Amino acid sequence: MASLVFITACSSGGDSSTITETPGGGNPPASGTKAGVYTGNFGTGNGVYVIDNDNAISGLALAADGSASSLFGNIGTGSEFSGVLRSNFHDASSPATQGVFGAGVRGIDAAGTSGDGSYNLNIVNGQSIESLSGPTVNLSAASAGDLTAASATALAGAWSGRHRYCGSNGTVCSFLVTEVNFSGTTVTGRTYIIDPEGAENFEFAIDGSITEFGDVALLSFTWAGDASVYNGVAFFTPGSSSQLTFIGEVSPTVADEGRTTIASLLTR
Repeated sequence: MASLVFITACSSGGDSSTITETPGGGNPPASGTKAGVYTGNFGTGNGVYVIDNDNAISGLALAADGSASSLFGNIGTGSEFSGVLRSNFHDASSPATQGVFGAGVRGIDAAGTSGDGSYNLNIVNGQSIESLSGPTVNLSAASAGDLTAASATALAGAWSGRHRYCGSNGTVCSFLVTEVNFSGTTVTGRTYIIDPEGAENFEFAIDGSITEFGDVALLSFTWAGDASVYNGVAFFTPGSSSQLTFIGEVSPTVADEGRTTIASLLTR
């Protein structure tokens, strides 16, 4: 499971470092480009996907069973894209009603298949992204009111999410806890494990910044005692102002198994 991999990776972490980088893309979405927020199906169910001003994409689809699938990559400058985007599968809590989806396993899709997705896309700037072949993709630019704006004001304060996972017998269970605090453009927080005896272990800091980007907030932060920067996005789930998706991915050139992504569905 994703959380078990997380534990293994975190056991060798060191002190957290404060970052100096700012989120790629800037503020606000550049007009006349593909930058912006899109909603719809990216091959794994309906979700929210954000393209920044550098054409980097990040997004997540939440499944009915409580699991989720996230996507990262860069779709380039042209009106068509043919290539590979990085996928991650986030398992549901056990049972799903006892928490939120996990941190994520790199290169695994919702069917449990290993490997990232190969896509062939047609892109109409600021309007739609659709598949020409391969996995079904059907996205439309978000309209006003589709998402509650994740402004610095709306995000201000403390948020948290718990992912419950169990051993093979389903009775010995732990929690992966994600706690995030937003203050202005600063994001801080931590992740830690609550073991079956209730003790806290493997605490690692989140330290970074946000940039308002239309109705979402771009993220850039360090995590798990590593100076490498995670980039991603925070957005309210469609129709909600109380559930906040928080996802980030470290650069593929420095990622190792088990800490490639961090993700949680947060509430106050």
